[in-house]
Amino acid sequence: YTPNGPMPKEFSGHLTFNFSNDGLVYAADRNANRIHVTDKQGNFKKEFILAPYTGVGGSTGGVAFSPDKEQKYLFISDLTNNHVWFLNRADGKVAGQLGSMGESGGQFFGIHMIATDSKGNIYTGEVFAGERVQRFVPADSPRGKLLDQLSRVQP
Repeated sequence: YTPNGPMPKEFSGHLTFNFSNDGLVYAADRNANRIHVTDKQGNFKKEFILAPYTGVGGSTGGVAFSPDKEQKYLFISDLTNNHVWFLNRADGKVAGQLGSMGESGGQFFGIHMIATDSKGNIYTGEVFAGERVQRFVPADSPRGKLLDQLSRVQP
């Protein structure tokens, strides 16, 4: 695979996957910067290209889903660009991103895997110098609202 070049016909190295509530399989082909979607029998459904300019290491590490019943969003960990992508599951369009390169809370140094729970918390795991797990709570959750209030308190 060459960044910004044609997609390889086969998966290109590191591959992780997850199953959606509606029975689709989302495979993160990290080194090819894509999410490959099939049904459980392996029949191709669609493919999303993400940050095709990304070189060695790739941009699609892990796949998680938003906690709503329809799983409207995909959450994709990006090892090389060090953030989480939020994609619309229907069309793969980028809806937002979380984080940047760094060692402080909310930043990443080698974000590798991602998971979510039923409350909408996002969990990330880092490799390389990061070597940690972080939890991100939804802004509209009770804890998220409390954290927002605390961040506004003047010393």
